[in-house]
Amino acid sequence: MPSINFCKMIAQDITSEHNQHASLLITGRTGIGKSSTAMAIAELTAQYIAEIKGGNPEDYFCPENIAIISDDEVIRVIKSGIMDKPYSIVGFDDIQNFWNARNFMSGQNQSMNDIATTIRTKNLFIYFTAPSDFMIDKVPRELVRYHMEITQPVFNMGYVKAKIKEPYTVQTRNKKMYPYLMDLDGHKIKQHIIFRPSQPLVDNYEKRRKEIETKNTNETVKSIDEFINPESPFTAMSEGKMEQQLKKQIEEKILKEKITKKLMDEAIIKHPELIATFTERTERISKKQLFSIPMKADYDNGNGLSMTKLAEKYNCSTQTVYEALHFNEPKQ
Repeated sequence: MPSINFCKMIAQDITSEHNQHASLLITGRTGIGKSSTAMAIAELTAQYIAEIKGGNPEDYFCPENIAIISDDEVIRVIKSGIMDKPYSIVGFDDIQNFWNARNFMSGQNQSMNDIATTIRTKNLFIYFTAPSDFMIDKVPRELVRYHMEITQPVFNMGYVKAKIKEPYTVQTRNKKMYPYLMDLDGHKIKQHIIFRPSQPLVDNYEKRRKEIETKNTNETVKSIDEFINPESPFTAMSEGKMEQQLKKQIEEKILKEKITKKLMDEAIIKHPELIATFTERTERISKKQLFSIPMKADYDNGNGLSMTKLAEKYNCSTQTVYEALHFNEPKQ
């Protein structure tokens, strides 16, 4: 059976005399094991680098080398000097939150693109994780050397199955090709097995991720609370400017966290003209549930709004109005 040691190959490449670097994009659905797989690859590659160059594996990869799901983490890693150390391994976990394809014209993306270009001149191994390659900016998609797709988790056995390809562009046809890796005899390797990383590394990562997620959640709640507060600077803005600011808040913060029903209801009551914004961004709550509290408030407060007028106000059908007015919150 054809086989290849991917981690050893990476270590040999970046430590060779040919001034090589390596980059890996790992994709797969949420919960399939992208982060742990990335850490496992980094941990094993660091062991091979230590065998070649000396020192300890921790000299080349440790938990602090991973930027986890936030802007602050990316900035921390970039400023830390880690990327100036030869043969270092650096991870950008859930990079789509910071390097998003939809924000390709932003200064943030352009700065990251500049960094990605300079990485090519250093002997580093950089990995990124994201649910899909289409969610991140085009530049890292084009520059990444290897693309791994996790196809099947086997958590009870402690490993995942994945495909690894080495994409390249046929310049004469401007077409992207995604061939499988091959062994020395030219046989395609269509499946790789990656075992989970060491438990101390997993524990450290999970602790830091939970702290960062809590911080992000608190910032999100604060952002929404400032918006619905009558004394907030938003109230002094024009309606168009206010909607623009809210949409920016949703794009950058709210989408990353769970928006509570209570906060949305309060925001809708104060600013019903923005109901469509929340509806577009919130797939897990139905329209009738989302509209129920503000519509009942309008219907019961003596304004005399009929179902037709409510439908016009909230830009929905009269059937949705009927369902919202008769909706009862599920018992906890």
